[in-house]
Amino acid sequence: MITVSEAHRITNVETLEKLYGRPSGAAVEKEIDYLHPHYQRLIAASPFFVLATGDTKSMDASPRGDAPGFVEVADEKTLLIPDRRGNNRVDSLRNIVANPRVALLFLIPGIGETLRVNPESAMR
Repeated sequence: MITVSEAHRITNVETLEKLYGRPSGAAVEKEIDYLHPHYQRLIAASPFFVLATGDTKSMDASPRGDAPGFVEVADEKTLLIPDRRGNNRVDSLRNIVANPRVALLFLIPGIGETLRVNPESAMR
């Protein structure tokens, strides 16, 4: 069993930033508050994404997939995601009812680029 000494435990953002430094360049510049046309094309081409949700006690990451284009971009602030019946646990939907904050990670097989969508608020 591996144990972590207190000297190696990071417990605040200041210590974390001291260790890693601040992000810069493209890592900061690509963060925008709308779906840029380039990002819209990535979403349209993606056959797969992971939906991350959480309630007050736990987190869940749920894979979602279908033919490219199954997620529709309604406008630069709105994605339409079809409901596909799965195992009927409805973990993601239960979490969204408790906490509407979500995150999405779009992937395209064979492409070395991913797209993270972290809406400020998933509910209007």
